[in-house]
Amino acid sequence: MNCLNYLLDDEGLLQLRAREIKLRLLDKKKNQSDPYLDEMLSRKHEELHDLYYQHRRYKEAHEQILKAVRLSHRKPELTLKLADLLVILKDPLRAIKELREVLKIQPKYIPARLKLGFLLQQQGQLRDARDQWENVLKVDPKNREAQVLLDKLSPRMSL
Repeated sequence: MNCLNYLLDDEGLLQLRAREIKLRLLDKKKNQSDPYLDEMLSRKHEELHDLYYQHRRYKEAHEQILKAVRLSHRKPELTLKLADLLVILKDPLRAIKELREVLKIQPKYIPARLKLGFLLQQQGQLRDARDQWENVLKVDPKNREAQVLLDKLSPRMSL
């Protein structure tokens, strides 16, 4: 409303067509060196992703989570959300690639290893899936999910 009041002339007539308005939303050079701003923007993109995801607007959710991942410098939790979304969008190979990238940065991140193992199993890469779940058990020997997945996989591996 303040913008409109500013654009009104003294007589109260709106002269929008004659005015040229330029807004600079972000100074990109300054933004590149401000981790606080990156984190804040990343959270906002994540919130938009969650909203789109809830409403099953997966393409829009994908755009937002990609922006969030880029701004957060590959935060593992966001990359896991990206991988889930890629599976929904029928791109499991790219989801596998994203999870492998996260594991290069944080090799002990258990949720990514579990998800990667599951996706590899779906792709028929049973040995690689087994390796992922065994790595989970090295980090957390009491991880029930990894143990159950390995137990289910063992009979298939012997065939």
